[in-house]
Amino acid sequence: MAKKKIYSRKRFREIVRVLGSYGFGHMVRVKTRSEKLKNDPKNLRLVFEELGPTFIKLGQILSTRPDIMPVAYTAELSKLQDSAPDFSFETVAQIIEEELGRPINEVFSYVNKDPLASASVAQVHEATLLSGQQVILKVQRPDIEDALIEDLHILITITKKAPSTLRDVFLDPVEALEEILESTKIELDFNNEVNAMLRFKKENETIKCIAIPEIYIPLCTKRLITMEQIKGFKITDKDNLEKAGYEPEDIGQKLVLSYLYQ
Repeated sequence: MAKKKIYSRKRFREIVRVLGSYGFGHMVRVKTRSEKLKNDPKNLRLVFEELGPTFIKLGQILSTRPDIMPVAYTAELSKLQDSAPDFSFETVAQIIEEELGRPINEVFSYVNKDPLASASVAQVHEATLLSGQQVILKVQRPDIEDALIEDLHILITITKKAPSTLRDVFLDPVEALEEILESTKIELDFNNEVNAMLRFKKENETIKCIAIPEIYIPLCTKRLITMEQIKGFKITDKDNLEKAGYEPEDIGQKLVLSYLYQ
């Protein structure tokens, strides 16, 4: 009995079309527009951008893996911005209620309908508990797990059919993608992220310069994380760091201290 495919033909054709249009047709045995485009790192980034949130997330994962991709490709994929279109507040509320098993107003006195951020895997909202505590809600994007796993299975299928053509992009394409597939399944269970945050908090509890948000464990599930809101800005935001009086050298020393302590 033939094994049932776990991806749609429509999505398969879409991925093949986009790969071909950006010079990666040799991967799927279709003609490219120009030999000059072939295997160009910038065009691989454009492929990932055009194919949407799941590929953006995949590209970000690959950008951290110089062990499986040449530096030219990891550097280009690191430019991918983890942003995605907002999904509706009605969907947000539905997911929260499904995950917690009760109406949203029995847990929160307020949830901001406008997202603080919307990324490839999750959307973030400000909220207030009935106790008055201000929190952040990380809500998993609907159907992202199925979409990510489907796209990875399609890429694995493509690379199995033509692995020799990918040696200049992936060092071991099939094994690399299968490894990413398994790690993605773990990442999409937010319980694993919560456990990692709790471990990090415990390991750094004696280091005064490091603050970890309080995690509201009863309000965390596979698709939802509820944590204390700590307002701030990114460590890469140099302007705000200077305005707040932080010194880069001091921050660097504290980061090294944390790494060594762990």
